[in-house]
Amino acid sequence: MKTLFRKLAAEWEKTLLWSGLLLMTVVVVLGLAGLLRDDEGTPVRSVPAPARHIYLNEATAFAFLEPAPLPAEGFGNPFAFSTKFPAKTAEAAENRPWRKPPPKADPPKVDTPATAATADPPKAAPAAPKRAVVVRYRGLYSSGDVSDTRQLAFVSTKETPGNASGMQVVGEGQTVAGITVRRFSADSLVVEGPLGGEVTIAIGNQKKIPLE
Repeated sequence: MKTLFRKLAAEWEKTLLWSGLLLMTVVVVLGLAGLLRDDEGTPVRSVPAPARHIYLNEATAFAFLEPAPLPAEGFGNPFAFSTKFPAKTAEAAENRPWRKPPPKADPPKVDTPATAATADPPKAAPAAPKRAVVVRYRGLYSSGDVSDTRQLAFVSTKETPGNASGMQVVGEGQTVAGITVRRFSADSLVVEGPLGGEVTIAIGNQKKIPLE
């Protein structure tokens, strides 16, 4: 016996392995035996349901839906009160400012013939400005040709109203912007407008000549 124990102790790994296999086999066999046996079982006894609890008084639960009964004769409600006000008089009603009718508006004024006659007459439209031309004398002009000994006047014009302007070289008797050149010299220029009358313009100066 001691020899057997010594052998098992020396080979404890194998002993533990076989013991585990044996234990597992026993468990499997017992499990199969429990599944295969014919066990009809015992009937389960039913437990009676608990008694039903009623939390509302069915006789008075919905009484608030019915019309309230009339109070008995001679019964007074302690929470109800009434007050009698003095009778309204016509004078008191008239003294209320919020009930007074609004003041009547004055009728619109109608202009009578006399009033209409005193009204200011319509103002006449302003007359359109008359046309004129501003002439500036800039000096003498020569062509630079030895064979051409003529001298011309160098003038600039600007019409009003408007801004039509220009520069021209003109001789005696020629017309520019409605103005006729009568004569000129190194110091001045003499022109004549359509309304008549000669106008003398010094060199470097300008003058406004009416056209109408």
